[in-house]
Parts: sequence; C-alpha cells; structure tokens
Amino acid sequence: MLPEKDVQFVAICDIARGRREQVKQMVDNHYGNKDCQTYRDMLELLARPDIDAVLIATGDHWHALASLLAARPARTFTPKNLAE
Repeated sequence: MLPEKDVQFVAICDIARGRREQVKQMVDNHYGNKDCQTYRDMLELLARPDIDAVLIATGDHWHALASLLAARPARTFTPKNLAE
C-alpha cells in the first residue's frame, strides 16, 4: 500500500523493535522525511485522532481485538478473512 498515491503512512506499531524500525526506515525513505512515528502499544497508536485508516497484520490471537478496537472510529482495513 505504500506506493498508493492516496495513502500516507504516518505510524507503525509492532511489539518487535526490529520490525518496527525496519518499517519506519522504509516509510521514511519512501517519503524522504522522518515523520513516521513508531509505537509498541496499539492503544497508543489508536488514540491518535489524525489516523483515518489502520492496516492490521497481526497474528490470529490479536487480530480480532485489534480490529474491534480500531473499528470504533470506523477506520479499519483488515486483510484477514472474517470467517476465520
């Protein structure tokens, strides 16, 4: 989704520091700035009022909770099959 013209990544949340930093670097390099914020706690990210959409790519055991929390302000895209 990063190359999409109507999408701007502004934050990444991952419990694993290595993945968090790797994605931040990729996003910052794409936009030519250092604006992408990182979070370890999804609740902190979801508390941001400027987030319009959330891509959830967690393991199955966290996916439902993350989707429900993110859907409260109606801003979720989830690649998981809802029947799972």
